[in-house]
Amino acid sequence: MAAKEELPFGLLTDAKWEYRNALGHPEPHEKLVKRITYVIDAKGKVRHVVWFKGRADVMEHITQSLEAVKGLK
Repeated sequence: MAAKEELPFGLLTDAKWEYRNALGHPEPHEKLVKRITYVIDAKGKVRHVVWFKGRADVMEHITQSLEAVKGLK
């Protein structure tokens, strides 16, 4: 996906939630969270986390994620 969209950063799908659990974000009991975006800097430090709950906050999720990435420069 990153190459297809010519993104200057990598993307990771964590279908088994290994990374999510390692970062301390296990599945919430309500199962409302559909996606979590972690913005990680070049040194491997998590700089921003965006929780995506559903269709209603898609644009907010994208906006927050992009602003966090821009802030790394």
